[in-house]
Amino acid sequence: HVDAPTPHIDWDTAAMELLVEARPWPHTGDRPARAAVSSFGLGGTNAHVVLEAAPETSAEEERSGSTAGGAVVPWVLSGRSTDAVRAQAARLAAHIERENLKEPADRADVAWSLVSSRAVLETGAVVAGRDQDEQLAALRALAEGGADPGVVVQERSRTGRLGFVFSGQGAQRLGMGRELAAAV
Repeated sequence: HVDAPTPHIDWDTAAMELLVEARPWPHTGDRPARAAVSSFGLGGTNAHVVLEAAPETSAEEERSGSTAGGAVVPWVLSGRSTDAVRAQAARLAAHIERENLKEPADRADVAWSLVSSRAVLETGAVVAGRDQDEQLAALRALAEGGADPGVVVQERSRTGRLGFVFSGQGAQRLGMGRELAAAV
């Protein structure tokens, strides 16, 4: 048995402080404000997160709803088959060419509409790009069955089951996934 010293933080000289009440984050020059939170649960489940202040936006960006220039905007498509997703990509590409969505806010509106107003079906694809031209190229590649770095296609399986196991710090419960599968 070795006596280990009790950990102690000298808050008077530390480059950090323990907050005991809410306060605004200070501006730290060119670096964004950051805070770390750690929570250690009695049952072995621990949570750790680092929070960072969002980048400042200009008044014009806030009014227009635009994102920072060159932001990647994902468009999510789905259908009952790969052919259905390809047909949807072709229709969307034709629509985008007619509408000429050059503003980032317009592309974000398309992204919102695709995920909030359409059914999620068996086969899905995500088309991503930093501007309209990149997204159109990715849509065309998807529609034609070609490859593009801005396209990810996923066919969902209708068989099998999905379970989530939150095992804490690691292998505290060897075989817990196997036990979960057997219990269902």
